[in-house]
Amino acid sequence: MKKALTISLLILICLALAGCRSNREMNRKTELSSETAKNASILTKDSADIKTKSSSSKEKVHNEVRYLEVTDFNPDGTIKSISKEWRGIDQQEKESSHQESSDNSVKETKVDSTSVTKAKKKEEVKKKNTDDSRPIQGSEWIYFVIGIVVIFIISKVAGSMRKKG
Repeated sequence: MKKALTISLLILICLALAGCRSNREMNRKTELSSETAKNASILTKDSADIKTKSSSSKEKVHNEVRYLEVTDFNPDGTIKSISKEWRGIDQQEKESSHQESSDNSVKETKVDSTSVTKAKKKEEVKKKNTDDSRPIQGSEWIYFVIGIVVIFIISKVAGSMRKKG
């Protein structure tokens, strides 16, 4: 009987000490913020180059053709004189003009873009621990009472078995 009582007391003490409770509450708050700054500059340069080249020329051509025929015969060859003369004048005027034009256009665009991003992360963790040092709290008393009743029943059953045997 003393052994059963000692074992019962050990079980009760273990149950009582196992009942210490520790509540833990943890809140985590995370803030993410991001800031982006963009800067863009555009430089445009236009240039145009127009070249015009013109030339003109005048040409005068003066042609003069002269024809002369003189025939003198006699001492019996008869014809004593034939004289023919004519003159032809040809005049030409030629005018030409030539014009050349070139147009070159250059457009240059330069874009500089800068982007700066700043990111911040703020994390806040709150931990709250509450320890209850009482061996048995609130609803745990029912387990304690059930344990005592079980131990009492076991000790009665063990005592009645010894008396019979």
